Amino acid sequence: MDKAIAFMELKYGHIYGGTPWKKVVNDASILIYKPDTDEMRIYTKQFRSDLQIVLSNGVSDDLGITVGRNFQVLDMGTQRRMSFKDDFELPRNIETKKKKEADKIKMQLNQFMTGIMKYQDVETLVTFGGSRDVTLCKQAGVRFHRDLKIVDTQRLLQRYTKHLFSLNMISQIVSYEYEFGWIRSNNCEYHIKERTQTQMRSNTATFDVCRQFLAHREFMDYQQSMIIKAALQMQKVQEVLKERQNEKEA
Repeated sequence: MDKAIAFMELKYGHIYGGTPWKKVVNDASILIYKPDTDEMRIYTKQFRSDLQIVLSNGVSDDLGITVGRNFQVLDMGTQRRMSFKDDFELPRNIETKKKKEADKIKMQLNQFMTGIMKYQDVETLVTFGGSRDVTLCKQAGVRFHRDLKIVDTQRLLQRYTKHLFSLNMISQIVSYEYEFGWIRSNNCEYHIKERTQTQMRSNTATFDVCRQFLAHREFMDYQQSMIIKAALQMQKVQEVLKERQNEKEA
């Protein structure tokens, strides 16, 4: 079997009304890419549970500049989303029960990750700013083999550009788009299988793993072009931020 590169994306939140430090994974996606054949396949898992968790997503403008955060409450049983109230608190005994329920999610995450990593001959695991994703996997009991190379595309970009790009901004730089079952960037194009297309919505693990996959491909195979585009984007961003600052001071 050909050596494979795995791209991982986890979506997680904390128990609504509980401590924000205990994270609960609600959505996971692994994209397997085989360089020898230029083939990719996506595995997804949505975790169901009797839990309500708080999701936090960055909100960006047309240039990819983060301008705020959006908080929502997700019912992991029904998958319905509700408004978030920051003064809501669970009684201590209820929170303890919810934490035990959250531990069951760890077992499911372990099974999902371990099953794919064993089935596919993965030699590299790629994330985008995903140090916490890796930590959550390890906390769930996932054992990555010693020879596995773990790469963070966000950090690779930072070494070359001296800037820590968000996934939203880097998606602007590589001209990422999803349309009619296809994901595209400046130089790459891949078809998403029909059964996976239903997961291709903003703020899902599947949508974001595709974005980070194409960002990584652009960086590895078209590095000089990408770095130039990143520099031009940063010039635009700095100009816009300077204008906004001048408007505030006026």
